[in-house]
Amino acid sequence: MKTKNLSVKKRDGTIETLSIEKIRKAVSWALTDTDYTETSLMSHIESILFDKISTERLQKELVIKAINLVDNDNWYETLGWYLVAGRLQLQNLYKQVSSNRGQNDIGYPLDFLYTYKQGVQKGIYTDYLFEHYSDKEISLAGTWLNPVKDMYYDYSAINKLVNDSYLFSYNGNIYELPQERFLLMSLAWNAREPETDRMKQVLSDYEDLADRKISPATPQYEILKPNASLSSCFTTKVDDSWDGIAHSIWQFGDVTREGGAVGMDFSRIRAKSSWIRKIPNTAKGTIPWAKIFNDTAIAVDQLGRRSGSISIALPIYHYDIVDFLDIQTISGDERRKAKDIFPQIIVTDYFMEVLLSGETWYVFDPYEIETKYSYRLDLLIGNEFREAYKFLVTEAEKGNISIYRKYEVLWLVRIIIERWFSKGLPYIFFKDTANKYNPNIHVAPIHNANLCVESFGPTIESKNFKRTSSGDKSAIEYDTGLSHVCNLMSVNLANADDKEDIYRLTRKVIRLLNSTLDLTSTPTLETERYNKSLRVIGLGQLGLHDYLAKNNISYENSAEHVDELFENIAINSIETSIELVKRYGSYELYEGSQWDNGVILGKSKDEMLNVSKFKSRWSKIYKDLAKYGIANGALSAIAPNTSTAIIQGVTASVLPVYKPIFIEKDGTNIVVKHAKYIREKQWYYKSSRHIPREKIISVLSAIQKWVDTGISSEFIFDLNQEVTAQDYLDLFVKSWKSGLKSIYYVRSVTPGAVESEKKECLSCSG
Repeated sequence: MKTKNLSVKKRDGTIETLSIEKIRKAVSWALTDTDYTETSLMSHIESILFDKISTERLQKELVIKAINLVDNDNWYETLGWYLVAGRLQLQNLYKQVSSNRGQNDIGYPLDFLYTYKQGVQKGIYTDYLFEHYSDKEISLAGTWLNPVKDMYYDYSAINKLVNDSYLFSYNGNIYELPQERFLLMSLAWNAREPETDRMKQVLSDYEDLADRKISPATPQYEILKPNASLSSCFTTKVDDSWDGIAHSIWQFGDVTREGGAVGMDFSRIRAKSSWIRKIPNTAKGTIPWAKIFNDTAIAVDQLGRRSGSISIALPIYHYDIVDFLDIQTISGDERRKAKDIFPQIIVTDYFMEVLLSGETWYVFDPYEIETKYSYRLDLLIGNEFREAYKFLVTEAEKGNISIYRKYEVLWLVRIIIERWFSKGLPYIFFKDTANKYNPNIHVAPIHNANLCVESFGPTIESKNFKRTSSGDKSAIEYDTGLSHVCNLMSVNLANADDKEDIYRLTRKVIRLLNSTLDLTSTPTLETERYNKSLRVIGLGQLGLHDYLAKNNISYENSAEHVDELFENIAINSIETSIELVKRYGSYELYEGSQWDNGVILGKSKDEMLNVSKFKSRWSKIYKDLAKYGIANGALSAIAPNTSTAIIQGVTASVLPVYKPIFIEKDGTNIVVKHAKYIREKQWYYKSSRHIPREKIISVLSAIQKWVDTGISSEFIFDLNQEVTAQDYLDLFVKSWKSGLKSIYYVRSVTPGAVESEKKECLSCSG
């Protein structure tokens, strides 16, 4: 190898003679516990070297060479090179951080306490740990850092940690390493635990994070960042007034600049051609307001990292519904387009009944209906809505209603199907199903879902705005509403040791989410009030397909197994929240809730015992609930986990794998993704497009029974197979009949293409 006269430029700018031995040592470390030899990579070294090559460039070229050794035609033998590439990238991270800190040693420093103190002095961290721990305790925790755990990150995982700001930075340069982040999170979570055993708990939580058994939502990686909001996303309701709409725009701006996403309910906003100040045909309807929110999402970015994200929800009975379904199409007036929002349709049970009967569907202006009949259609659920709607249809036919239209119901659904085919949107929210299992229906109905349609709760619009002034000071007083807050964290089913470990982790995540509620600051008064009064959390899961493959269970035949697994998860989560009443008390709005009335997941004690195998566990839960109450207003929500699944190294969420091995666009990178146990269990990894949709729905339905909010349910249509509009219609109807509360993306794909990047909220990927 002709390298005798070559030199390299180090990170500090100095020049030194190129050392092949140093390169060989780095490669050897990256190959630890693999079946590969140095020769496979070192034989390519000469082609990438030139005089005064920078060490960063050299490291990058080594990573690229390792990735190129992954042969898609021989993946079984070569897939491990992707892990090697990750380790080479990890070396680069170690060197970057050491340089940024001014350390002489590469990797984890010996003095963790000093590193934290320096971070506090630089303003990177808050001094929260010093308020609760002694220096000796923090130093002890530092001895638990285990760099070996970093060795399990492949190239995609390391890239995700580095490029998506999971690790803290200082002046634009990464300041910390993965295991330090996990240890700091564990210390923060346990800061208020009893001192007698909290260090044991810190160690236990750190080890579960390091072993990738629990997966915090993306915002929770910002624990100890000054003024951090640790909540993933929010849902809010817009009042039908200028002040109410302006306030909601302000709310959205406050949320999105902190990195959150919003699901916004437009149910009350008056329709196009409605009245303003008693003057008819003056209102412009929902579309111009949607466009303003659309542009706000672009203008108020998330700290320079990405644009804001918003899902605007409109009920299927709203007069503007057809215009809303056209809001992202190419044709038509550009002034009435909002192409960056994520449209969401609120669907009632009665609409589905009309769809099945093939009758005509009427749409109304909510302002006219409320003004003439005192009906708040958005507040009516189930049979109350059904009876009110039938009455309004009669009134419309009598000529007593001015603003209404009627459509053939199949024509309206056909538009939804066409939009699914072209855009994968709109999302669907089955409102009556969600409210049937709403434990806090006494507070308010659930009106819509969040951006990823798995998390939702009761919302109330802020209203009755009044301007006041005194001298040169002015203020706006109003009745503060409630905005739902998504506080999410997931159990990694695939990395858990067994079922008992899953249940242990479930109990832990419930505890950690309650600790997170105490650590976070929320961006608005409405969200602060919600967290304080309802303490809603969202236990989720990811890696289900990997878990099933590991246990020799095919996804399409897993419904019975999954039913039992998730019932036990529900049992453990509810038991833990009841135990936490000793510490937190019952949540403020507990009185009058379904919990308070002895109803769990929509079932009374007798109903639950009739359907469950675990009668003694449930009997005790109902007894303890009646005696003690419960700490949290709701407990579970299964997010898409798209980003954090990459870090965790498992399949996302509870859905079947898209393909066992495939190429995906992740931002600007093209990366290879593969199922965790693809080498050992490849026969259990049937692609989602090859599993009958009714089988997927049956698995999700089995899970949904035990989840008190929702699941990000995504469906894929393979256009190389024979697909008809009836297939899409069947998905719509079967999802509703099976008790799913929402439909996320409905994607139509052609095999062989590079998987397109999905636009979604990174915050919900917990």
